[in-house]
Amino acid sequence: MIPLNQKIIWICLFISLNSYLFGNLFQGSTSCGCGCKKDEMDNEFLEELKQIENKCSFDFYITSGYRCRSFNQSLIGSYSNSSHLYGLAVDIRYYGDMSNVEEVRRLAEESNYFTRVYYEGNHVHI
Repeated sequence: MIPLNQKIIWICLFISLNSYLFGNLFQGSTSCGCGCKKDEMDNEFLEELKQIENKCSFDFYITSGYRCRSFNQSLIGSYSNSSHLYGLAVDIRYYGDMSNVEEVRRLAEESNYFTRVYYEGNHVHI
């Protein structure tokens, strides 16, 4: 019989590994914010984004990832052909000074993958 504390350790390891391999790679959520739960983020985009986060001095907290068309249209100021509709954009909340924005912008530029990185109020759009 396996002691309870060992069972708990194995369960925690399993959950952590499962989350890493099959989603929840980032804090926050990449699924649509309207409640439809669609999450059609581009896998290559997420892999490139994770590489940037791994080099960054802070963890990313995604406030907006994929958006369905109706949710995107409901947002004031959103573009009708937003990259969010195709799973090719995220908004990252940051805390601290503007050096965080500059760090993300620099790393994104160095990746030669991302084409737009800019600051919008309390988040970085990439």
